[in-house]
Amino acid sequence: MGFSAYNTLVSRSKSAKFTENIIFMLFSASGFEEELCEFAEDSGAILVDGKTLMGDSEPPILFK
Repeated sequence: MGFSAYNTLVSRSKSAKFTENIIFMLFSASGFEEELCEFAEDSGAILVDGKTLMGDSEPPILFK
């Protein structure tokens, strides 16, 4: 999964008029493009891959 899915999510959130405390979370069984992974680290977006969905790796921390 790449930036097109992220951009779609952002666009839809704007049309829903959400403005505060937004955390974007993407789920993909097949994984994510490296560019999106790097962006997510910097932006705070949460990416959940197939290993996490299947319980093979630790889930992301949602709130710090």
